[in-house]
Amino acid sequence: MKKYTSLTAALLIGHLIFAQQVPMFTQYYTNPLLYNPALTGTSELINATVLHRTQWNNMPGAPVNTALTIDGPFKEKKIGIGLGIFNENTDMLSRLSVMTNYSYRLNVNDDSYVLFGLSLGVNDNRIDFSKASVKDKNDPYLFSQAQRKASFDATFGAAYIWKDLEFSLAVPQLMGNKVKFSNYDTRSFYAIHRHYMASLKYNYVINEEKGLSVSPLAVVRYAPSVPIQFDINAVLNWQKYGWFALAYKSGNAIGINLGARVFDNLSAGYAYDISIGKIGSYPGATHEIMFRYSFGKSSAETPVNSSAEVSDLQNKLTESENRITKNEEEIAKLKQQLEEKKNESQTPTNNTENTNDNNNNNTPPANNDDKLFKKDFSDDFVDDNGVQMEKGYFVVVGSFKNKANAKNATQLLQKKGLDAKWILNFKKEFINVYISKPTTREQAIEDVNKARTDYPDAWILELE
Repeated sequence: MKKYTSLTAALLIGHLIFAQQVPMFTQYYTNPLLYNPALTGTSELINATVLHRTQWNNMPGAPVNTALTIDGPFKEKKIGIGLGIFNENTDMLSRLSVMTNYSYRLNVNDDSYVLFGLSLGVNDNRIDFSKASVKDKNDPYLFSQAQRKASFDATFGAAYIWKDLEFSLAVPQLMGNKVKFSNYDTRSFYAIHRHYMASLKYNYVINEEKGLSVSPLAVVRYAPSVPIQFDINAVLNWQKYGWFALAYKSGNAIGINLGARVFDNLSAGYAYDISIGKIGSYPGATHEIMFRYSFGKSSAETPVNSSAEVSDLQNKLTESENRITKNEEEIAKLKQQLEEKKNESQTPTNNTENTNDNNNNNTPPANNDDKLFKKDFSDDFVDDNGVQMEKGYFVVVGSFKNKANAKNATQLLQKKGLDAKWILNFKKEFINVYISKPTTREQAIEDVNKARTDYPDAWILELE
């Protein structure tokens, strides 16, 4: 019984730091994949980042955490891949983790998308009882050799991005393993508890030309049997030079963070946390340093008035002008075809042969009400879905041999607000574009007279 009591006392510090099984980095907003694998590869570049944090420098055995990560986007930023190596030391407990990250981007619309991520890896958990401070120094179980045990771990994450708003959820230590150590007849364990995290961030642009923005960020952490913790951050980012941030950690500490972009691809940051609350300044300060190297060149880091940006804007302008020119050419072709059809319909008819030609073109002369009509058989016509037409009246404003031209003309009329559709005479291989379908002869005459204000050659097709 005595040996179990001693072991329980030796592991007490593990319970005291339970709420911090997931390292509480201050500069996590510079490297969001630390907590949420869904945010892996969200930058345009491949980034390698090192973070080192020494906490509560007045307390022996206080947490010391180091993280090395590398991540980047692939397949047009649809996929993010990353690797993380983490080393954590807290008094007699230590852990070395190697994790691989994967994220996938699912577009919702032009302004928003969803990210899903999963991190998988191995933990090397170690415990050294020789570092314990106990009253009974002769207890042999406390001075046994250090023990280690490997375990698998995972983290799941998700994020929703809408314009400049970001909301994310993460579940670190998803496996919730219980690491069992053994030494001869001694048994002890260390429980790795599942955590739950949520964050909300908004990026507000102050001056787009100078690259100035401010990002409020709130993070909430929860683990069973531990009070909910939260952070509130405000990050002022100057794209060209660096950033400045303030942080409040729910009754625990306030932090100041200063970062600088030393070179085009190298950034460095330093954070200083001061303990507050009931414990006051007794634990001492916390220091955290960060270095990041980015491989490649980000378009977002190029000043708006740079030659590269001007060239890019010129290329986009040229592409837009080319598209406009192409559309104008298509419109001109349609107008030319329409004029040709008008000329054909206005050609004098001096004999029976010419009259038959006009009938084949479905464009009869329009001198009086009777001549506004052209009769045909409904069995010879189908609509744009291939369904046979029923008997009725159709106010026609154009006839085409080419189906593509008929579709383009229909779309142009629809853009003007007309209920334009087309029907095909599959025997004569002619397509008529119409803008109304009157139910009576009188209504058909009224509709065609109105249509002739804008379309002088409009006529009525009567299907029998």
